[in-house]
Amino acid sequence: MLQLIDNLRTPLSSIKLPICSLANRWNLYAWKMTASKFSSTFDLGHLAEAYEPDAASSVVDYGCGTGRLSDYLRKDIGSVALFDVSRNAELLAKERYASAGFAASSLCESSLLFDTCYLVGVLSSVIGAHNRKRQLVSIGRLLKPGGYIVFGDFGRSDFSDRYRRIYQKSWVEPRTYMTKGSYYIHHFDMKELNWLFEPIFEVVEHVEHKVTSVNGNSLNAHTIVARVKR
Repeated sequence: MLQLIDNLRTPLSSIKLPICSLANRWNLYAWKMTASKFSSTFDLGHLAEAYEPDAASSVVDYGCGTGRLSDYLRKDIGSVALFDVSRNAELLAKERYASAGFAASSLCESSLLFDTCYLVGVLSSVIGAHNRKRQLVSIGRLLKPGGYIVFGDFGRSDFSDRYRRIYQKSWVEPRTYMTKGSYYIHHFDMKELNWLFEPIFEVVEHVEHKVTSVNGNSLNAHTIVARVKR
């Protein structure tokens, strides 16, 4: 999936993606979905408050979806780049950012290094701990020395164990299962997150909190603000 895209400067049209249920799902339905129909589990306002980029700084919304983050970013940031495994979602996000007053471009069309990367609900769709680590390493290369990553994703909880029973036949690795919507979700624990972020990033803030899933279930989640170590 995302972990197979190492050269993020390559035009999306030339990237040979493997079969990916998440990308196919987005490409099939992105044009039909409005932001209200596809509401994120995560409170992006909370994530935007966790770390606010300086004025005139450069930001990349990695795994941008339909561009909901544009509703929460400060208006005086310098530039915004977008990346999503779904071409359709990225185009929708570009339109949404434009309507919010941002001149957003595709990450694949940019040669910049960035001050801040937002990574929300993305790594939970990547299968394999080493592939998730590999993805973070790639993202670290996109950041300027001392640049920040703002990470938000699912945490391990009692409901994770219930999911294990519900989706037992599609449990592909510890705490990773295929949902009824045919896409993968991984639930992170503290040990894995510490391993993922070190030694690439220095964690500045790590908050565990509750989120409500689109099905109304209360789940644990993690918000991490970290600085790249170079």
